[in-house]
Amino acid sequence: MPRFATVRRVWLQRASVVVAVLTVQACSGSTPPSTAPRSEPSAAAQAAPSTPAPAIGSRQPDAIASVGLAESYTVDASGRRLTMRCWGTGDPTVFFESGGGGLDEFENSSLVRRIAARTRACLYNRAGLAPSDPAPNRPREADDVAADFRALVREARISAPYVLFGRSFGGMIVTFYAATHPSDVAGVVVFDSPAPSATMTLQEFPEGVWDAPGSVEHLNVLTGFENRFGKKPVRFSAPLIVISTTAGEAPPEDRYWLQTSPGARHVTLQGGMEVIDVQADAIATEILSLVEGAADASPSPA
Repeated sequence: MPRFATVRRVWLQRASVVVAVLTVQACSGSTPPSTAPRSEPSAAAQAAPSTPAPAIGSRQPDAIASVGLAESYTVDASGRRLTMRCWGTGDPTVFFESGGGGLDEFENSSLVRRIAARTRACLYNRAGLAPSDPAPNRPREADDVAADFRALVREARISAPYVLFGRSFGGMIVTFYAATHPSDVAGVVVFDSPAPSATMTLQEFPEGVWDAPGSVEHLNVLTGFENRFGKKPVRFSAPLIVISTTAGEAPPEDRYWLQTSPGARHVTLQGGMEVIDVQADAIATEILSLVEGAADASPSPA
């Protein structure tokens, strides 16, 4: 099976597992634990340098010890709601997208803690990923995900522009939003996200259709994301940082994302899936460079 199909299958399965776990726990009345990825660092990752982020210790409050915003917000006329949580204060706000749900993958993570120490950091779960409401029972495309996100931030009254971080499948979501809503975006980080495939087929990726068994988001990943963006990459003007890992989903030689923004630059980190945790300082430094750039570009108060 082609590598890109295997990678997309992994995050779809991860999202389905999280939904199943949350359903069982809801029925038993137990509280779901954090599902942020946790793994032991590889030797290469331990050896790799990282840039220190603001220290978090006994003398400094934990930036995610208390939630600044934790609500469900209506995103369409049917009353459908998405759940979002935010920590920290400041502008621009950093939003995290992922292969599964942002809350499922990033809540309590070292990376969110580092960002929240400097500015507001927000996570939400897309439609179909609990505790957000089920997705509409129809094929959904990138445009639907973008419309949900825009309705969410407007209902929550979180002012643009934003810095968007997209991991894995989330890379396609954040770059599409930057291309279709340019005034809303101050910067984009694409982390360990494989290039979309123009040639991926149903036989290679049967889980990629909206009504596949276990497809809780009802996304047409195959034709509405992979084939669509593989054939016609999006373009946007916001600055872009592409972070690759040497043993993760997107190898450093994958240069697809660099064509999407004239302000793109490429960063490579040693390691695989564990990099998001063990090199959180280095990743946070890249995100915060866009936060600081946006703050510097903002007009001074009169």
